[in-house]
Amino acid sequence: MIFDFGKYSVNSSLYGLLKEGRIGRDKFNSEVSEKKLVRDVATFLPFEKLNYLSVVQGDNSSRHTILMDKKKNIIFQKKDLSNDLDGLNLNRNPWSFTDDAIVYLDHASRFLDKYENKNDVKSNSKKSNLEEFVSKYKNELEDDSWILAKYKLKNLN
Repeated sequence: MIFDFGKYSVNSSLYGLLKEGRIGRDKFNSEVSEKKLVRDVATFLPFEKLNYLSVVQGDNSSRHTILMDKKKNIIFQKKDLSNDLDGLNLNRNPWSFTDDAIVYLDHASRFLDKYENKNDVKSNSKKSNLEEFVSKYKNELEDDSWILAKYKLKNLN
């Protein structure tokens, strides 16, 4: 599948800078960041009824999540995605997917840090079981372990 990001696409001459070693790579990164070019397609997940696309634009910290129908029409786009139930930041690449959800692999301590940073997490969320989960597994989350978190995508049916 070919994606055209128009004026935000990286042209082939800019990619040529990457052959010039560290100085070329620094120039490349500077241009991409300054012009907010799409650095790369980080994730492409082909669901039955739509395609999930995550692209890195500009510096490495900014991601756009795009949902497209099978004809490549954009039906949803958001920069720096977060879970609407509890506000947990999802600004990274999914690890896997199911029929109706994306799955993230996260280091337990990093997940706990995000949870404890109340700027990222909505308080008083009645639909989320995040508070219960953290309370129940706090000791395990402090260990050197990993968690899988599954986030259901809305309106896939």
